[in-house]
Amino acid sequence: MDSCSVAARGAHTAPSECDYEDWEDLKDLYKSALDQLEGDEDPSEALPLLRGVIHECHRFLLRYDDPSVIFTSPPSRARLLQPAHPKPKHPELPTAFHNILGTALFLFGNIISLYPKRALAGEPTHAVPYWLAALDVFETAESLPTRTDGRFGFSAPEDWHMAVVWGRTWVRLAQETLIRSAHNSKDADVFLTDYAWPASSPMAIIMAHRPPVTRRTSLCSPTPNDLMELAMDQFSRGIFHMPHPQQHHGIPYLPTPPIMLSTFSCPMLENIHLAPHEEFEIGPRMSPPPPASILSLQNHHYSPIPPKSRATHLYTIAAEVVHVAEKLALPSERKIWATWADSVLNQMRMEVDMDRWRTAILRERGRCWLIVGSALAETAEQELEAHADDAMRISAALAMDDTQEAREALGYAIEFLDKAIAHQMSSAYSMCSGRTCKDEEQEEIRLNALLAEALLTLANVTGEDSIREDLYRRASIVGGEDVRQMLFGMNEN
Repeated sequence: MDSCSVAARGAHTAPSECDYEDWEDLKDLYKSALDQLEGDEDPSEALPLLRGVIHECHRFLLRYDDPSVIFTSPPSRARLLQPAHPKPKHPELPTAFHNILGTALFLFGNIISLYPKRALAGEPTHAVPYWLAALDVFETAESLPTRTDGRFGFSAPEDWHMAVVWGRTWVRLAQETLIRSAHNSKDADVFLTDYAWPASSPMAIIMAHRPPVTRRTSLCSPTPNDLMELAMDQFSRGIFHMPHPQQHHGIPYLPTPPIMLSTFSCPMLENIHLAPHEEFEIGPRMSPPPPASILSLQNHHYSPIPPKSRATHLYTIAAEVVHVAEKLALPSERKIWATWADSVLNQMRMEVDMDRWRTAILRERGRCWLIVGSALAETAEQELEAHADDAMRISAALAMDDTQEAREALGYAIEFLDKAIAHQMSSAYSMCSGRTCKDEEQEEIRLNALLAEALLTLANVTGEDSIREDLYRRASIVGGEDVRQMLFGMNEN
């Protein structure tokens, strides 16, 4: 296995013959990388294995323009142009090779974004070049002759796993665009220039194989919202074609909810800090691990990568979209993407054992409605602050349609968060969640912070004095000393 820098050709990479046995070895190597990610607290330990996957894929690409000929059994005319290979035991998608390569690059970028010092000589120390290479791989997969040329006569389901990772890559790039814009970075547009990879590197051949016109290369100064729309296109494909638990007969479907203590924006509670965590899931790892009863679900023969459950895919998609949604500049965009994420979470009611998932789903749905309500309330809050002494302007602001919708959305947020807190404190949840005391404490802090923000925002756009004071009083109890000091300062002013 080559574990040298991906900025150069591997020591064992040469345009040699690749056969079906090599393809099976590549899948085994990739599975080892996934196992390393799932089983090690330090994700960077998987980097050597992912480098090995990328270099092995490079060897395939040096031999074939379309490595899928190894495992898709092309028709007689194609056999004249390509060497014969054994027919695989199970049918595989023509995009299976590109799924592995693109996902490996996506994971590699995610890890480098957390551990830039683990990059080797010549490798970029930021994630964007790897994510862009992943996009190029996925675009190439969409243009394979086995997918676009009817003469091949190959009919297979959509590669839902590739679509999901493709969408997650767009979300990561939207997040990166937001970060760079917030810092007034001169290179906020991450798509205009390709990274200058050496000609011998795996990335150079990826760029050489990509179609002349792609979604990425066609973009001109895209906004985060533009990138989220591209992500939604892929997520829609992936979710539509993703296997349902009902398709696996006789197997109990009990996936375990992931612990994703993502950082979140809570402007009214700036002094409340959680333990540092990455905003997104790095990759396949979900903690705690799924129970043994669902491991046999991870054998869908159309995917070379053992997939997580449908539920964990849906939750990961929604949580990452929410994280970007709450940071978008325009209230209308925040509302759109938070509503979309809530619709994904709402699907999970029919997908999972709710005793295990209830707190996680209720928390994220509450977070979605908090974003919606805050976005709708923004105009009213600005009016109320600017005209605090004008009773007529205050009355008009509180009576606006958006303000009324904001109160309704914030009411939903409070309802979801109240239920999440109640379930999180219940003995049933403690017995089935498998979480540690530290995890429970972090979850409680996070839920209370979200609930306090929802209560404060609703109080700000509530006209009735008694109801508003009750909301402030409850927020001070839930939010603790920081909120009480903030309210005391407001009263003094």
